[in-house]
Amino acid sequence: MNTMRQQNDDVPLVLPVSKELLSGDTSSEVVRDRGHRAWLQTLGSFMIFFSSVGIANSFGVYLSYYLTENTFNVSTSTVSWIGSLQSALCLAIGIVAGPLYDRGFFRTLVYAGSFLVVLGQMMLSLSTSYYQVFLSQGICMGLGAGMTLVPAFCILITYFDRHLEMATGIASMGGSIGGILFPIIFSRTIDKIGFPWATRVIGLVLLVPLLIAAAVFRPVKKPPRPQALNHFIDWKMFKEPAFVSYLLGIFLLVLGLCIPIVYLESYASVIRIKNQALVSYILPIYLAANTCGCFGINVFAKWLGPINLMVISTSLSGVMVFILLKVTTESGLIFMVFILGFLAAAPVSLQPALLVKISPDPRVIGSRIGCGYLASTLGNLVGPPIAGAILDRYGYDATWIFSACMYLTAASLFLICRGFLTRWKLFVAT
Repeated sequence: MNTMRQQNDDVPLVLPVSKELLSGDTSSEVVRDRGHRAWLQTLGSFMIFFSSVGIANSFGVYLSYYLTENTFNVSTSTVSWIGSLQSALCLAIGIVAGPLYDRGFFRTLVYAGSFLVVLGQMMLSLSTSYYQVFLSQGICMGLGAGMTLVPAFCILITYFDRHLEMATGIASMGGSIGGILFPIIFSRTIDKIGFPWATRVIGLVLLVPLLIAAAVFRPVKKPPRPQALNHFIDWKMFKEPAFVSYLLGIFLLVLGLCIPIVYLESYASVIRIKNQALVSYILPIYLAANTCGCFGINVFAKWLGPINLMVISTSLSGVMVFILLKVTTESGLIFMVFILGFLAAAPVSLQPALLVKISPDPRVIGSRIGCGYLASTLGNLVGPPIAGAILDRYGYDATWIFSACMYLTAASLFLICRGFLTRWKLFVAT
C-alpha cells in the first residue's frame, strides 16, 4: 500500500471536466500541476501583479516628484493620501471582486480592471491639479488593480494542486519586480521628456503585460450564467473558527508589517547613518528581498504546508523587529531590511494556498480571498497612523516593540487557525 501511494504521488492530478464546460479545450480532462497551459496561467498572473501591484509600489517616486516640484501647493500628508487610497483600493475592492469571480465574471474583471489601470495612467499624464491626480492615480488605477488581482490568484487555484504554492510565489514576484523597474523608468525619462510623456511611457509599458495576461488566461470552465446577487457574500464563513482566526491574524500581521516599511528610512537618520545614498536604497533592497521571498518561501511551503510556514515566518519577523532595537550600523540595518523584506512575502504569496486549506467549498474561494484582502487593507490603513502616534510620544523603540507584538499576536492567531484545521495535531504539514 505504501509503495502504491508513493507511485500515485508522482502522477499528475487530472480533473475530469465535461467538454461543454471547457474553455477553448477539446479534451475531456484537464491536467493540473503540469503542462504548458497551467504555467501560462502563472505567466498571466505574474503580468497582472507586475502591472497592478508594481505601479502601486512605485508611488514613492511620484510622491517625491510632487513634493520636489511643489506641483499642488498642498501638505505632504495630503499628497500621501493619493498613494494610500491607491494601495487600499488595490486590496479592498477584493470584497466585491471576489464574489463576482465566484459568479463567473472572470474575464469581465480582467478586461475592465486592465482598462482602468491603463486609463488611469494615461489620464495622469494629462492631470494638472490635485483632484485630477487623486481621481486618476488614486481611484481609477486603484479600482482597476483591485479588479484584476482576485482573478489572477483564483485562476491558479483551478490549475494547480501540489505546486500551487510555487505558482503563487512566482506570480507574486511580479509586484516586487514592477516596484523596482517602474521608478527606474520614471527617473530616467522625467528629465529628458518631462512628466507627461514619462507617465505615458509607463502607461505603454503597463499595457503590454496586461495584454499578455488577457491573451494567455484560460479559465478551466466557461463562466456560468450570472446569478441573481441575492447572497453576494457568503456569510457562513464568518461562523468558521479557522477562517475568523485567519482574518484576525492577517489584519494584525499587515498592521505590524507596514510599520517597518514606512519608518525604516527615517530610523536610519536617527541612528546616524551618514551614507544618504544607502538610505535611498532601503526601499529597493526591501523590494528585491521581497522578490526572493516570494519564490523562496513558497518552495518551503511545499513540504511544510502554507499555514505552518505562515506561523514560522510571522514569528521570525516579530523576533527580527525586536532585534532591530539594537541595530546601530549600516551593515546591520541593510541585513534587517533584507530579512524583513524576504519574510514579508509570506502574507501575499501564501494567502491563496492557505485559503484553499481552510475553505470547505471551492466555489466561494473568490469571496474568501476578497475578505482576506479587505482585512489586509484595514491593517495597512490603521498601522502607520497608530505607529506615528506612538513614535511622536514614545520614540522608535516603542514603535518597534508595538510592531513586533503585532507580528507575534498574528502568529498566535495563525497557530489557533492551524489547531482548528488539524484538531490540534502537532506533526501535520498543513
